[in-house]
Amino acid sequence: MMKKRFLCFLTFLLTITMLSGCGTNAGPTESVVTTVDENVYYLDNSQTVSGEESAQTEYTGSDFSASAGGTSSRTTTPHGGTTTSSGGTTTVTPPSPTDPSSRPDEEESTVTSNTTSEENPQVTDGSVQIYGRYIKNNDGSYSFDWSGSTVQGGFNGTEIAVVLSSRSVSGASSDYMAYSIDGGAYKKFQLSQGIKKRTYTLATGLSDGYHTITLSKCTEGAYSTIVTFYGFDYLSGEPAKAPARPSRSIEFIGDSITAGSGSESTGAGEFKLAEENFLKTYAYYTANELNASFSCVAVSGAGVYQNTVGDRNVAIPNFYDQALKSMSSSNWDFSDKPDVVVINLGTNDFANGAINPQSFIDAYEMFINRIRSNYPNVYIVCTIGPIDPPASIAARYIEDIVEQRKANGDSRIAFCQMTLDNNASGFWGSGGHPTEAGHREMYHTLCDCIKQLTGWN
Repeated sequence: MMKKRFLCFLTFLLTITMLSGCGTNAGPTESVVTTVDENVYYLDNSQTVSGEESAQTEYTGSDFSASAGGTSSRTTTPHGGTTTSSGGTTTVTPPSPTDPSSRPDEEESTVTSNTTSEENPQVTDGSVQIYGRYIKNNDGSYSFDWSGSTVQGGFNGTEIAVVLSSRSVSGASSDYMAYSIDGGAYKKFQLSQGIKKRTYTLATGLSDGYHTITLSKCTEGAYSTIVTFYGFDYLSGEPAKAPARPSRSIEFIGDSITAGSGSESTGAGEFKLAEENFLKTYAYYTANELNASFSCVAVSGAGVYQNTVGDRNVAIPNFYDQALKSMSSSNWDFSDKPDVVVINLGTNDFANGAINPQSFIDAYEMFINRIRSNYPNVYIVCTIGPIDPPASIAARYIEDIVEQRKANGDSRIAFCQMTLDNNASGFWGSGGHPTEAGHREMYHTLCDCIKQLTGWN
């Protein structure tokens, strides 16, 4: 009898234990996360981590919730991107635009990597500069997801590595970055997505002495991951002063064309993240020729009023204040003022034909006013193209908006339309987007427009 009672009691305890593990967040692809500081999420019961894993959670394609720092929610947008909101506060550090002192082409690269559980490499003052929009985390690391986000550093030695993590919010299984040593050709490599920090050895066997390292994100935040930079690992070398920032800076605002969707494709086909590369776009080439640094806010499918399927929630003004595309609570402070803002929006607004032109005009004018309030003295170039016919339809309204503002006394605004031959071989790739060759062909129009507006040589 005692034995039977004991077995019943044991069964009761096991049942309670099993039930306590059940809940709305207990699915196999979901993670319950706890906010330990403003910007870094940790797996529940994993604040102390040993071995190779870092303490950061991998964001999955499922919704997630957070405790101890407010609630978080994740919403999937119609075009495949996501926005994340958090009840906690976010600390944002002012930006620095990318230093494009040289604009090399890309070539294939073999990068070795391994997981690491060591403390973050020390970011010495002056040895590293972060360009574009980012969040500075409490542990000294930096997180970013917008296209073209860049880290640049200097070092003395013969080898260089970098410690990164890549956390998926959009459901992406991979991400891509590229690096350049001493202004040489950019070499693209794939990140290992997950909760582990990894050390990527970028170069060995360099001549002993001073070198520069530039590391840029190829992909857009709507479809890729949040990349966190923990620092360069100088291995047998030591940090040195990073290159000086250029005196000119440009902010590019756009859609999939600006993000570089299909820029690495060789023909028609569907979108592939591996073929998206901001470093092969008209925006990058324009900044290169003008010796200007750049930052980018671009979302595929987005317009200024609505997206390709008429969803007004997926419009650039809804994301423009964010430090990270994937985190709606990450407010940007606009303390760093570019010299020029380039807007390439309107193609998606008119993509399906279901739009009231006045709605587009009103939204576009409001967005220009918003940019002017952030950057009172900035030059604004309103461009469009090259995907037709929607681009040519939008161009009529955009040009009218610009001309009206000029008539009202705004002398720091201009319009130009970038075009490509629809039948030209090699200019068009996946999703009907321009290839690298197409971007190289069309950027000259924008470059000349900026020169004429600003007086830059």
